[in-house]
This record gives sequence, C-alpha cells and structure tokens, in this order.
Amino acid sequence: MGNGKGIAAQSHLIAALCLMISGLVLILFANTFDATVLKVDIASVMANTGALLLIVGVLQWLFDTSVRQTFFREIRSEIIDYRGVAESGICEYHPNSKDVDFRELFLTSSNVVVGVNYSSKLIDHSIEILGDRTKSKKKTVIICVQAQTPAEAFLEADFGNPGIDGRIRKIIQVAREHDPSGEFVRIVRVPTILRYSFVQFDHRIWVIPGTSGRGRRAVPGFFVRHGTSWFEHFRHDIEKLLEIGHDEEADRRVAPPRRSIWPRLGRKSR
Repeated sequence: MGNGKGIAAQSHLIAALCLMISGLVLILFANTFDATVLKVDIASVMANTGALLLIVGVLQWLFDTSVRQTFFREIRSEIIDYRGVAESGICEYHPNSKDVDFRELFLTSSNVVVGVNYSSKLIDHSIEILGDRTKSKKKTVIICVQAQTPAEAFLEADFGNPGIDGRIRKIIQVAREHDPSGEFVRIVRVPTILRYSFVQFDHRIWVIPGTSGRGRRAVPGFFVRHGTSWFEHFRHDIEKLLEIGHDEEADRRVAPPRRSIWPRLGRKSR
C-alpha cells in the first residue's frame, strides 16, 4: 500500500514537471520567430499557451507537495474520528430525550429493563404497553431507588424532591394494575443512586445521562447497539444493579434465586 502511494505521488510530480517544461519550451520557442496567419500572431499565441502550461504545472506541483497532503490528512482524521464513535456503539442520538418514542421497541422486545431513580417520565408513553407485554408473557423489570436508604435521603435533600417514595409507589401501582401477580412486571428497588436512566431492550439500550445541577432543561439521550463495548458496559452495570436490588414482591411471594433473576439480555434465548 505504501509503495503504491509513493508511485502515485511520483507520477503526479512527473506530470507537473512535464507541464512546466512544456510551457518553458513554448515560451522560448515563441521568442525565436515572428509569424502572423489570418491576422493571428502565432508567436504570441504560442507564448501565452506556454505561460498557461507553466502556471498549471506550478500549481499542480504546489498542490501535490503541500495542499494534497493537508487535504487528505484532514479527511483521514475525520474518518478515524467517526469510525471511533461508530465502533463505540452509539447508533442514535437525540438532543431532547423527551422527544423519543420507543413504544415499538417496548412492544417487540422479549425482555425489557427500565432504570429510573424515582420518576416515571421515561416510560410514561409506554405504560399502556405493559398490559400487552403481560398478555404476551414478556418480562419487564423496573429498577428504582429503595425507600428509607441514604440514596433516597440524598435525592430528597440535594435535588429538593420530597416524597420520592410516594412517586415510586405510583410506579408500582401502575405496574400492578397491568400485572397484579408481579410475575411479568417486576419492581426491583436498589439502595443506590442511578447515575443515568435507561431502558434496556433485546438489542439496544437507551441511555439518558444524569444531571449534576438543578433546574429543568432538555437532556439528551442516545442508543447503544448490541455487540459493542458501550452495550456491554451498560449491560454489565445493569446486571450489577439487579444483583444488589430488593424485589418489591419478596414479602408476598418467594423470590427466584439471584443467579436466575433474569436471562442474559441482548442475547438470543435458546
């Protein structure tokens, strides 16, 4: 590949050199005679043609020796940057996460895991699909903050959101309206703050980064696709949350063993 590039560069320089030599020859030759044909000064035409070839050759040489390298270096840099982002797994970006409607993914995915601290806004437009998922025996897990923990106290104090447990109870109430037994819609409460909100589907994960400051504003979000480093990073993190979480239905029924809480998401079931 390197040898081919060297040959190509040499051919461009040779072409530029030929143009410059041809231009000089025409200019010198035009100054050796005077001839007019049909009132056309042949020597002048030849000299002007030679000057044109000389200028084109010089410009070609300048482009090949400096501008071309800079031009292709910038293109190569852009391609490498884009390739790095693409390989990371980010496949879709939205400047305002509230504008994203993933009801189709919510309906068709065999397994869904939703992670929020206490707000149901992330899945408000998909709540009605819980009933359809339950009828189809598709499992949904909703992860949220556990009551009476330092995590809940921090959220209430630092972000000024009293009554967090009441908001979470509202999520639980809606879930139980669609699945009273809790067999297909599980509520898992964790004693830690979620650094980001998410919805994990079979082959994608929707991620909304957390904010550090107060105030309402548009928060961007992005999808990461299955089979990439970002997907594996978030999938592993979500599995860790499920391991430390407390099943809301544990007091009413016998919880399944931790090792079989949930089949590996993002992988086809056998």
